[in-house]
Amino acid sequence: MSKNTGSKSFRLVALIVAALFVVGFIVFIAVELHQQNEKLIELNQERWRLQERVDELTREQERLQSDIEFTKSLEGLLQYARDHLGYIEPGDTRIEDGE
Repeated sequence: MSKNTGSKSFRLVALIVAALFVVGFIVFIAVELHQQNEKLIELNQERWRLQERVDELTREQERLQSDIEFTKSLEGLLQYARDHLGYIEPGDTRIEDGE
């Protein structure tokens, strides 16, 4: 085998190794991108679920705040007195429920 033939064989092997390295790197990048895309989809779904929960809790907070404001009002206090303390206003008729 001549020196020139050995050099060509070495270059061919080096080229094949480099090509395999590049193909392996491309496959690695493709797999990583796919995994990151799946994770991104999963995180977006979780974000939407959490946003729905935040919206639900915000509505509940608004309802409770409205209830608090109502109970602080004279109308709210009178309603509580009627419902829980048996308060009746002049002209009202008390109806016993038989308990």
